[in-house]
Amino acid sequence: MLTPTPVAELRQTTRHPPFGLPAENGGPEAFLPASVPMNFGRNSEIFAEGETAGYVYKLVSGAVRVSQLLPDGRRQISAFHLPGDMFGFEIDDVHHVSAEAIVPVKVIAFKCTAS
Repeated sequence: MLTPTPVAELRQTTRHPPFGLPAENGGPEAFLPASVPMNFGRNSEIFAEGETAGYVYKLVSGAVRVSQLLPDGRRQISAFHLPGDMFGFEIDDVHHVSAEAIVPVKVIAFKCTAS
């Protein structure tokens, strides 16, 4: 029979505030001035194919469908996103897909900065 062995307790040298604290209490929102909460209704477009990609998004609630319009008019769905997922990342400054809310959604939009 295996017996548990004692594990050395690691000490943290720095303490980070827990996620969700408001900015005035030193929470992460104090360090993210470029984030904006946004709400979208059912079947609303979050961003469209061909638009400038200035933000990436973190889904807080709801579900998002990412798709691309094919030359023959059909829609090809490439991903579904659920709460906690991030989407909207692009290799250049234009969206190559569209994102739509399947149900009412809440996202946090993070401004992309050029380096």
